Amino acid sequence: MMRLEFDEGFWTALKVWGSPTKGNMIIPHGDPPCYYKIWDLSEESVPETLYVEGIAPTYPKTDTLWLSYIAKDGPSIHFDTVKFGVVPMGVFRDASCSQVLDDWPEDGDQLRSPKYIFGEDDPIYVQVANLGTDPLEVETFTDVVWVTSESDTSDTVKLKLQETGPSTQKFRNLEELGELLYLSTSSSKGVKDKIEVIDEEVLTFWLEIQPGSDNYVTCKTVMVDRGEFLAVAGSECGDESGWDDFNMAISEAKSKMSNDYGWWENGYLEGKYYETRSDITTEDEEYEVSKENALDWGGVCDSSCADFSFYSGHGDDAELRIIIAQPDEINNHYFDVCWYSSVINPDRGCGWSDDKEFIVWSSCNLLGNAETPDQWVNRWIEVFFNKKLHAVLGTSDVIQLIAMNDDFGRFINRLKNGQTVVNAYKLACYQGWDSPYGILVRESNLNDYVLTPVSSAGQCLTRDYTNIDTTFYYFYYDLYFPKSATLSNEL
Repeated sequence: MMRLEFDEGFWTALKVWGSPTKGNMIIPHGDPPCYYKIWDLSEESVPETLYVEGIAPTYPKTDTLWLSYIAKDGPSIHFDTVKFGVVPMGVFRDASCSQVLDDWPEDGDQLRSPKYIFGEDDPIYVQVANLGTDPLEVETFTDVVWVTSESDTSDTVKLKLQETGPSTQKFRNLEELGELLYLSTSSSKGVKDKIEVIDEEVLTFWLEIQPGSDNYVTCKTVMVDRGEFLAVAGSECGDESGWDDFNMAISEAKSKMSNDYGWWENGYLEGKYYETRSDITTEDEEYEVSKENALDWGGVCDSSCADFSFYSGHGDDAELRIIIAQPDEINNHYFDVCWYSSVINPDRGCGWSDDKEFIVWSSCNLLGNAETPDQWVNRWIEVFFNKKLHAVLGTSDVIQLIAMNDDFGRFINRLKNGQTVVNAYKLACYQGWDSPYGILVRESNLNDYVLTPVSSAGQCLTRDYTNIDTTFYYFYYDLYFPKSATLSNEL
C-alpha cells in the first residue's frame, strides 16, 4: 500500500495532478475533500509522474508532501518527503506594495485594456515572496525577475530583488538598488530600469526558478499605457491676436501634461502669423519664406499615438483648420493640414491608431452650432467605430478667442485634482470659457479618471471599447441659456 498526503496546515496551498494538463486530480479528491491518496498496490498502479500545482502562498517555505510505503513482506514503513514553496509574485503602483497594478481583463467581446496611464517618473514595483533560505540575513537575488513587453521581448530588463528585512520573505525591486521599473520609448538598464512600451501593451513578468538557474517561468501579465499627448494650434490669417491665443492654449497644455503628469510629447505644432496682403506676390522673398514655414509647421505631425490630443484654433462645420498665406487658395484660404484631414475630420475617415483615448478641441462649432447644438454629433459617432476612443471634448457653438488663453490649463488642473474627465471639462468651461461646451462620450466611459497611478486609489480609466452599438451621451451647455449637466439625448 502507498499513501500520499500533505502536512495538515497546508491542505489548501497545493494540488496534485496525474497529468500535466490537470485532467486527473489526485489531491484533493472526493466530497468533502480528502487531502491524502491511498493506492492499493495489489489492485492499482501509482502514476510514474505526479504534477504539483501551487494554489496559495505558503509562509515560510515548508509545505511538505509526504510519501509513505508499507512493504508487502512485513509491517515496516518507508517514508520519503518533498518540500514545496508556493512563490507568489505581485506587481504594484506604490512603494509599500499595497496598490495593485491590474488591468481590465478580456471578457467575451470586451477588450483587455489598461486601467492606468504611466508618466516617465511613475515606477512599477515588484514583490516576490518565499525566496529566502537564511532567516538571519537580508537576502538579495540578482536578475531573478525578467520583464518583457510586446515591443521588447529581449532579456534587457532583469530586476534585482532584496528582502525587506531578516526573515520577512518579502523581496522587492527597491529604489536604493536602482531597480525600479519605468515605461519608456526604449529598454535600458541603469539607475532606472526602463522597458520599451510603444502603445497600450501587455507586460510579462517572469520569475527565475530556482534562483541562479536561468530557468524563467511566466508569473504575471498586466496591460499598461505609456502616457502620450499631442498639441496643435491653428493659424490666423492677417490677425496676430488669433495665432497668439491659439499658441498660448497649446503651450499651457504641453506644460501641464509634461510637468504635472510626466507624459511624453508626441507632436507639438505652433500656429504662426502669416502675411496675406494682396500686393504680395509669389516672387516676394518674404512671402515665399512664410509659405514654406506654414507648410512645415502645419503639415506634419505624428498623431499615431496620443492618449490626449489637444487642438486650439479655427473650427467650423465639424472641421479643424489652419490657414496659410496663399491668396489664391479657395475656401477662404483654408488649408486642411494632413494631421487632421486624415485623422480628425469625420467626413474623411480617421487614420489614427487605437491608442487615442481623448480628443480635446478649443475651436468653434466642433459638435454643433447655435441653431443646432448637436448638428454634427452623428458624424462624430462614426469616429468611434473600430477605435478605442473614449470621448470627444469640444464645443457646440462659437468660442471666443479670449477664452483660449488658459482653457486647457483649467481642464488639466481639475483632472489632476481627481475629477472625472467629463466633469473636469464641464467645470473648466463653467469657470472661464465664454462659450458652450459639447461632450460626446460612450456611456461606458462616463467615469474615466486620469490620475498618476500611485494616487489613483481605485479611480482609473474605464474599459476600452471599439464598437458603436452602444449608448452615447451628448452633453452641451449654453452660457446664456444654461442646460447645466443636461442630457440632450441618447444617440
